[in-house]
Amino acid sequence: MIVESLKDQDSETKILEAAKTVFTRKGMDGATMQEIADEAQISRTSLHYYFRNKEKLFEIIFAESLDRITPRFNKIIEMPIPLFEKIELFVENYLNVLTENPMLPGLIVHEMSRDPHTVFNIINKKGIKLDKLLVQMELEKMGGVLRNFPIEHFVVNIFSLCVFPFLAKPLLEEYLFDNDENKFQQFIEERKKVISESIILFIKK
Repeated sequence: MIVESLKDQDSETKILEAAKTVFTRKGMDGATMQEIADEAQISRTSLHYYFRNKEKLFEIIFAESLDRITPRFNKIIEMPIPLFEKIELFVENYLNVLTENPMLPGLIVHEMSRDPHTVFNIINKKGIKLDKLLVQMELEKMGGVLRNFPIEHFVVNIFSLCVFPFLAKPLLEEYLFDNDENKFQQFIEERKKVISESIILFIKK
C-alpha cells in the first residue's frame, strides 16, 4: 500500500514537471494533454487518471509555485526593520525566486490575458500580502521620510522592474549578452542593487 502511494506521488511529480515544461513552451491554449503525456513519457490514459484536464494542472502548478515562494516574502514584510532595508531584501529575494523559477513570469502573464479571474483568485488566496508593507509606507510618509506618491506606482514598479528581464530573456541574451547564460545571470545579480536604488530614489523625500 505504501509502495503504491509512493509510486503515485512519483508519477504526479513527473507529470507536473512535464506540464511546467509544456506550458512554458506553448502556453495554456497551445498545450495539449497529449503533449504533456509525451513529455512525461506516459500514456494519455494514465495522465487523465491523475489529472482530468490541463486547466487543473495549471492551477496546481501555479498554486504550488506560490506556496513555495510567498512565505519568504511575507516573512520579509513582517520583519521589524527599516523600510529601505525591507525593499532591498524584497528585490533580492524576488529576483532569486525568478531565477529559480524562470517559467513562472511568462506563464502568469499568458494566463492573465487568457483567464484573469482564475489567476486573480489564486493570487488572492496564496499571493504575497502587501498590506503591512503599505501601512509601513503610509507611516513613513506621515513621518516625512517618503514623499507623497500613489502607492500603485510603487507596486507596479517593483514587480515590473524585477519581472521584465525574465520575460525578455531570449531577446536580451541575443542582443546584449552573446547568448551567454552566465552574462545574463551576472546582469540579474547587478539588477538587485539597481532596482532597489531606483525604487528607493522614487519614493524617498
